[in-house]
Amino acid sequence: MCDVEKRIEQWRDRLAASETLSNAEISELEGHLREEVAGLRKLELSEAEAFLVARDRLGDAAELEGEFAKVYGHRRSWPRLWSLCCAFALPGSATSVPPVHQNDDLLVDVRR
Repeated sequence: MCDVEKRIEQWRDRLAASETLSNAEISELEGHLREEVAGLRKLELSEAEAFLVARDRLGDAAELEGEFAKVYGHRRSWPRLWSLCCAFALPGSATSVPPVHQNDDLLVDVRR
């Protein structure tokens, strides 16, 4: 594997460690990165130079995560919110709310 392929793999691994980006989004970003590298190579930049310039133009992992979170953050939170709601709504689940009894002596303040 050439140096640029290793760098792209490392770049992709950093993005994959994020909870913000899906695999499809990472693949799309990788495609843009590769296109940019190819275009810069035509301008006679070395592979290393082309990769660095392309990565800088696209943005580093932290910048990309931040931008995707701004734009698509709402769709990431719905599955988590839904699973949390289901956990509380399902009877017999470990996190379900106990039933309210008629006898006030049996009520426990769970806010403690």
